[in-house]
Amino acid sequence: MNLADGDAKGFLSVYQSYSQARDVTAWRLYLESIDEVLKKSSRLIIDTSGKGVSGVVPYLPLNDKEESASREASK
Repeated sequence: MNLADGDAKGFLSVYQSYSQARDVTAWRLYLESIDEVLKKSSRLIIDTSGKGVSGVVPYLPLNDKEESASREASK
């Protein structure tokens, strides 16, 4: 019950901030989400063309994953 109350109060706090400054709060929530996603990535590619939204593109090394999978299978 206390956990639900804490979650509700957290939501109301974010909603109050959002209602006062929608653009700023939406951008902050976007940045926090991207931060969480990029923390899990081991490599990044920086897109300097200006065509990307943030200029940062996650890199997924598929060849590395295939090699490690074949090594695991051969054990």
